[in-house]
Amino acid sequence: AAARDLGPLEPAMARGELAPLLGWLRAHVHAVGPVVPMQGRVQAATGSPLGVAPLVRLLEARVREG
Repeated sequence: AAARDLGPLEPAMARGELAPLLGWLRAHVHAVGPVVPMQGRVQAATGSPLGVAPLVRLLEARVREG
């Protein structure tokens, strides 16, 4: 969800530009803290329930890239 909102994260992180991601995390994850259960935080931050599909897509893309 952060990449959807901010654009590709890895190039910025490789340059040491972490402020945009940190700001996104503060607004969408850290702000709700322990008040909201993990499932609710994931749903609120990403718009989708917690699941493995995003991780599988990421890993498949990395395998394709070589």
